[in-house]
Amino acid sequence: MLQHLSAPEAEVLVREAVSGAPAGVLVRAGSGQAIVLTCDYPCHLDFWTGLLALLGARPRHTHDAPVPGIVVTSTADPGGQRLVHLLNVGPVDQSLVLSRDGRPLFGGRRIDLPARSGLMLPEGVMLPEGAGDLAWSTCELAGPGLLRRRGTGDAAQVGDRLLTWPDDPAARGQTVRPDQERPAPGHSTPSNGS
Repeated sequence: MLQHLSAPEAEVLVREAVSGAPAGVLVRAGSGQAIVLTCDYPCHLDFWTGLLALLGARPRHTHDAPVPGIVVTSTADPGGQRLVHLLNVGPVDQSLVLSRDGRPLFGGRRIDLPARSGLMLPEGVMLPEGAGDLAWSTCELAGPGLLRRRGTGDAAQVGDRLLTWPDDPAARGQTVRPDQERPAPGHSTPSNGS
């Protein structure tokens, strides 16, 4: 469906191929602006990202997944504890590195996300009973102080300790306590000066 526009003051962004009539415009009113698109335009991500960039909107979360279908958002409490929500709405498994404001999250680790599935990954979450700060984890929370392993790419940062677990599909669903785990090989617990 296409509706032609009459907006002589607007900047034309999209024209109908046959008639050349405007079908998408950037309009300004006072200090505001809007893009009006009156055609059924398909989901070409670069096109929509470019339109939003014209309005000054840039994606906060980005990723390097090779196929469209990844949805990312996050929620945080007033103290800054955050859950990053990843959804793969596509029909294919994806492997991606997630970034926020251009900086890689989760230590730059790849996150495997099966087709039509999702994850809620913690960032900056306080562990119970003074066990420290869970800076991030590629495993989901499974309860107070517990992480549920995914079986591949499992890692967490607790304070300055980097924890990793060997890839093992049989470990999927197992719970671990990151405050009681040993640091990853090659990483040591920082000295407390005593």
